Amino acid sequence: MNKKIWLALVEVIPLEGNEFITSDGAYVNVACLAESKSQFKSELHSNFERNKFKVLDIDDIETEKSLIVTNAENAERLRLIDEINEGYEFAWGTFYTFDR
Repeated sequence: MNKKIWLALVEVIPLEGNEFITSDGAYVNVACLAESKSQFKSELHSNFERNKFKVLDIDDIETEKSLIVTNAENAERLRLIDEINEGYEFAWGTFYTFDR
């Protein structure tokens, strides 16, 4: 099976020792190379856990081929696709933070 570029909007909260955000949580666009949707989710969880995040929700899962650029959020997804095409296995965008 060939790997595809998968994209999603992910809601995360920081775990103890997280140095990326100081807020209660964040939304972030991600891109990852994977053979299937289930592998994508597994890779996504592994990458965030390694960086001391807990994944709360995954929305807007799509492949690069189904992406339609209609707004700034999708424009960010194009940048993430470029990062994957440059050789990265996983890329994340801007953390849009929130406090509860």
